[in-house]
Parts: sequence; C-alpha cells; structure tokens
Amino acid sequence: MMLYLQIYIGIGLVISVGLYIFQYERPSQFAKDINKAIYGEKSWHYRLREKLVIPGAILLITVCWPIAIYMAVKDLIDKKMNKDEEEIEYPFIARPQYLLEECNIGQIEAENIFSDPLNGVPSLPFGHMNKAWIEFVNQLSPDGKVHRFKTPKDTPFGEYGELLEDAVEGYAIIRNGQIVCEFINESY
Repeated sequence: MMLYLQIYIGIGLVISVGLYIFQYERPSQFAKDINKAIYGEKSWHYRLREKLVIPGAILLITVCWPIAIYMAVKDLIDKKMNKDEEEIEYPFIARPQYLLEECNIGQIEAENIFSDPLNGVPSLPFGHMNKAWIEFVNQLSPDGKVHRFKTPKDTPFGEYGELLEDAVEGYAIIRNGQIVCEFINESY
C-alpha cells in the first residue's frame, strides 16, 4: 500500500515540478518596477500570499493530478461523441421571423449615405463599412431579394449558441426562401 502511495505522489511531483519548470516565468525587473509604479508597495500579507501560491499549486497538482487527467480525457471524449450534436443550427443572426420589409439596393444606399462636415466618414453608402456593403451586394443574384431585419437582444447565434448582447439591425439576402447572407449595420 505504501509503495502505491509513493508512486502516486512521485508521479504527481514529477508532473507539478515539470509544469513549474516549463511553464513558470519569473517576472522581469522591468515588470516588477511597472507593477510597483502602478500598485505601489505591497503589504507583507500580500507578499506572503504571493509566495505561497506556487507551493500551494504544486501541492494541489501533486495530490489531485488524476482528477485533472480524468476531467481532460472526459472532456475530449464528450466533445468527440457530441460533435454531431454541436453543429451550427442556424449560422446567421438574421432569422426568418425577424425579417421586415423587402428593400431595393438603391433605396438602402440612399438612406445610408452620411454627410460628415469634417470628412471623417466617406460620403459613401454605410461610410467606413462601404467595402463590406459592396461585398454583400455582390452576393445578390437575380433571384435573390434583400430584406431589412431586426433581431432582438438575447437571441442565440453562432456555433455555441451565444446570446446577442444588443438588438441588431441589418439587411439579409433571401434566395429560395432561405437567408444566404447578412449585412449588420447597427446594434443597440
């Protein structure tokens, strides 16, 4: 029994000391000086806690290394098994239920030319975003239609189903009843 405990602790020590040697970088004198200039002189208890972090981490890794390995392997297996389920359900922020009126390109461009007296924004449709707008328009085919959309806050989007932090407005190209491209020009 004691032999197994020694092997267990020995493996943990090898892993933790190896991680320490290959991963830990001591702060340079420049970094220390910058830290001191920003935060001032640190109190004795803060310095003590700072000195105990590395030995504490080594001790924790030494004792708990199988749990970390188990969790890493389990995560890899779960990702591999659920890969098919994690496919993008809907890749666009625009959704059919949030589509508004159909628009034509000339009308949209006329509404979105901004006049800046200081010439900070070019006098083109969508100003600084004009290049992205042109790429969007170039994807419009004869059988496609452009619709304005407004997607509300907290709508899931993307591969991981993140929620929109703000409401989003823009334009979407619809082809054969499907959204094939979107141009986002406003969020609030």
